[in-house]
Amino acid sequence: MVGDESALPAIGRRVEALRPGVPVTTVVAVANEGEVQTFVTRASWRPEWVVRGEPSTHDG
Repeated sequence: MVGDESALPAIGRRVEALRPGVPVTTVVAVANEGEVQTFVTRASWRPEWVVRGEPSTHDG
């Protein structure tokens, strides 16, 4: 799943609703590190956060 911070509510609902073990990768562009979120899921979730204008240092 790919989106920006405006898509986080929908992405979060989808990730949290997945069956246990289902592989999913999200790539989300955010304005700053404060917008990085964690979702409670039993899926095999791999988040990638892209902070605009900064090198990425946060993987989940």
